[in-house]
Amino acid sequence: MEGPDSQEPKRTEDDSVPPSALVPKRRTWLVLLIVLLVLGGGVTAVVLLVRGATDPMTVLVAVELEGPWWHGSKPSAIIADRVAERLEALGFKPLKAGDPELTALLEDAESPEQAAKAVGAAFVIGGRLEPQVIEHPLERAYFETRVQGTITLTPVGEAAADVGEVSSWSGAPARETALELLARALADKVFDAAIPAIMADPRLTQMIAGPVEDKARVGLARGYVELRAKSLSTARAAYDALPLERKAKELSRHEVRYHGAFDRNVALAAVSEKGVLLREVRWRPFFSPGKNELAYHDELERLLWLSPDGAREEVIFEGYNIFGYPDADAKGQRVVLIEDLFGAARAITLLEGTAAAKRLRVDGRRWPGEPKVSPDGSRVALWDRACRRCPARLLVLALPNAEQLFASEEGETSLAGFTWLGPSTIAMLERPAPAKGSDTDDDSAHASARGEQRLVEVELSTDPVRTVVLHTSVAGESYGPPTCSRDGRYVAMTRYGDYAAGLAVFDRTEKKLSVHSTDVRVERPVLSPDGTTVAFQTSGDIALLALADGKLTRLTRNPFVERYPLFSRDGRRVWFESQSRDPSFDRKNLGVAASVTLP
Repeated sequence: MEGPDSQEPKRTEDDSVPPSALVPKRRTWLVLLIVLLVLGGGVTAVVLLVRGATDPMTVLVAVELEGPWWHGSKPSAIIADRVAERLEALGFKPLKAGDPELTALLEDAESPEQAAKAVGAAFVIGGRLEPQVIEHPLERAYFETRVQGTITLTPVGEAAADVGEVSSWSGAPARETALELLARALADKVFDAAIPAIMADPRLTQMIAGPVEDKARVGLARGYVELRAKSLSTARAAYDALPLERKAKELSRHEVRYHGAFDRNVALAAVSEKGVLLREVRWRPFFSPGKNELAYHDELERLLWLSPDGAREEVIFEGYNIFGYPDADAKGQRVVLIEDLFGAARAITLLEGTAAAKRLRVDGRRWPGEPKVSPDGSRVALWDRACRRCPARLLVLALPNAEQLFASEEGETSLAGFTWLGPSTIAMLERPAPAKGSDTDDDSAHASARGEQRLVEVELSTDPVRTVVLHTSVAGESYGPPTCSRDGRYVAMTRYGDYAAGLAVFDRTEKKLSVHSTDVRVERPVLSPDGTTVAFQTSGDIALLALADGKLTRLTRNPFVERYPLFSRDGRRVWFESQSRDPSFDRKNLGVAASVTLP
């Protein structure tokens, strides 16, 4: 179940901060000590604090995010406060951030562990998290933050142990606000990493097996950890059972291979000589301390190459809010993706070899999307909009310098799709722009009601850029986004008309459009490298159509949603996405890369 405990922070107004987060600055303890001494009780208070006996239920939270809270870090104080609140609800006695005496001890101690020992704490939850903060050059200031690090648990008198990895991200117009949002998103992850390790410590297990008073003190925490373990185990078992369940429900005579784990949503982005480019959207089940039920944390998304045989993975990017599908050139040397920076801006980002990701453009006004890299990697073409739902134009940039090479007229026509025919040639499908006042740029079959569509060839190697109309639709028909054969001769499109979705193939050599009738609906057609066969999705399955004789072959037949087929570079395998519902979270879809070897 999704809820506030499981969501990453969005760009919001600053929330209120508890008073304990407003921690004293360094060395303010001297002033406090003088005041206590003047009042006559200072020495006694400090001595009692230092001589406290060790209590297994007392915990010091000392996670550092831009420094420790006792040195004035507000983000660290937010983490300490929120983790302390969770611990206190389970019967622990967490030491409070901002307490003057504790602050004085921590500032004067060699380590948090030394201070914890002095006040009788049994555990220190620690970790030094170093956030990355990026200020974007927009009209209005905007700060992006992200962090990934290790949480440790130190039983006082023993060595620290790593208990889990945490990561999160945030964005806001003010740097301070972005870091505070980051801290709020991290707090429950810190708690979730630490609490099982605390309860597994011998001091706590002895209390569980000890006298009635000890059992009562630790009862809430024990029940919480046991329910947490049971919930996570049930979720894991449900994911582990999916491969066999899928195999049992596949009715096709062709062997379907699934690649990767059934606990994430995988998008099939591109196929190159390097393999298959995948985008992974991942989430990690966790037990929500706020709701006492199974929830999830969104983790950093990943882009990775899956080797042509499907056996090896190479992660090339980790980030968040990847907008749409990335793409790569034919050799897999350059990858272009779009990042959505919390709605404040979009970034066109280039990945090349082992170099760090390079943001070619960061724009708070335009909405680029669905990049397509030319076969030789010298250019990238994109859908480009003035607003999220505005009609799109075609935009072409040079790589790697992002110089603008071409942009179709904005407002006069609307882009309906495009494909690279060669290193410098594009086939672009356009239609009349929607009427003024319309808030949609729909690609559906009803687009024909807005007027004729045109398939246009765009040649970028000439000066000026040359455009030639290849084909114009007739009344009552429209087309879906085009794809082409490797040599650029054939262009395939879904043809909408007569209440059906069929296949249309344009031959650039013969200057002729042919319509292929089938008994099934044709969506998202792609041509084989040699241009003789089309793979497409139909009612949630994947099928093949031989263009020469019209033979139809179903590659899958199951209750799952399978879509977006792509041929392997050698044409011997068809890759596609296979999706189903997450067994633990109704609002989530699972997706895995799948393939069928052709007979």
